[in-house]
Amino acid sequence: MNLSISVPISSSWYVIIHTLMIFSCDLLNTFMMVKTLSKLSNLIKESALKGVHDVIDDEHLFADPLSKNDAYKMYGRSNVDRWLKEKLICVLPLGSKGIIDRDKLEQVASRSNRFSYLISAERK
Repeated sequence: MNLSISVPISSSWYVIIHTLMIFSCDLLNTFMMVKTLSKLSNLIKESALKGVHDVIDDEHLFADPLSKNDAYKMYGRSNVDRWLKEKLICVLPLGSKGIIDRDKLEQVASRSNRFSYLISAERK
């Protein structure tokens, strides 16, 4: 006795199943493409950020800030205070005591009539 039942499927069901299979493959391909594009987008963004950071570091576009005490140690209290009084440099209100722009300080020091500056340890 044969218990298997054979149910005939019409051709329209084949078309529907085939269409669903194609659609699911297309959907999967689209998902993979979006995922790939997302990875590519992240890679481009990371590369651009690294390039910007490299240029900033190489060209010293944003110099390291300097505390007032560090400026005193580098160029002497009297010189730094005189440059501040003459408004050749200024203390920027960042942090608890403020900072001085290192590039601006070095420019003013290089234009000063002193040939060289001794750090405070060397002056003693």
